[in-house]
Amino acid sequence: MKIIRSSNEYYMSDSKVFLLITFNSVLFYLLAYLSLFLITRLSTAISAYAFNIPAVIYYFDIDFMINGHGWSPGAAITVFGIAPLISMILGLSMLVLYIEIAGYAGRAAVFIIWLIILSLGYCAGELIMGTILNRGFGNVMKYWYILDTERLLFVLISAIVLVFTGTALSRVFLWSASAYFTELTGRSKIKFAFCQFILPYMIATGILQACELPHVSFYLCALRSMPVLIFLPFISFCGVVPDLVFTDTPVKPAFSKLLLAITLLALLGYRVVFGIGLRLG
Repeated sequence: MKIIRSSNEYYMSDSKVFLLITFNSVLFYLLAYLSLFLITRLSTAISAYAFNIPAVIYYFDIDFMINGHGWSPGAAITVFGIAPLISMILGLSMLVLYIEIAGYAGRAAVFIIWLIILSLGYCAGELIMGTILNRGFGNVMKYWYILDTERLLFVLISAIVLVFTGTALSRVFLWSASAYFTELTGRSKIKFAFCQFILPYMIATGILQACELPHVSFYLCALRSMPVLIFLPFISFCGVVPDLVFTDTPVKPAFSKLLLAITLLALLGYRVVFGIGLRLG
């Protein structure tokens, strides 16, 4: 692939670059999702083990080897509250890290951004969908004796936080274009945002859903839909973000076979290991 010094030339003559952007972003999304899945599920299972509750992790659920009457308030609050807490800490930590290294992170910045989006989306999704469906974090609210009015407030605040995140971080997310272009100007910001985030999100979500057949979890599907609340304001505001100039050095996008191989192996392990079930305790 030839080196092109101006991003505007890409937009006018080389659609292969945007296909490469989408392809790479799909792979980074899948790796970020699987990383978050492993972190949150293991933290939940380990916290359950601390209360002598065996757990089996599947890709579609966690099976706690205990009856409903065996839960103590402390165990329920810890087990069902640890994953949203860790995902929030992870998302905020990755945001700070990305702001620090955005100028020279290269394509790895896309992985960090997806971790930010998925972690914050998972945390807010647990608050929203867990409250509505009385699953996950909804069990914490039950043991905290939170009434319907307060639960509705939790849902509204969580949704507003995601919308605000998409609005406030529009410029930050567009920094990831520095791995492909020397500048990002005009309407090309929207085109890049679509190829870097919206299209990969839809493709990767479809891939995950296909990998998880025949099990279809409505709760997981609902959690995966939470980034939409980030993307809607992001797409709306990224067009008015001031033009970005990254570097005068020509950028040469490239396809990584190693990234593809790692992602495929991770998906295979995800489907096989967590299809059989990983037991702790």
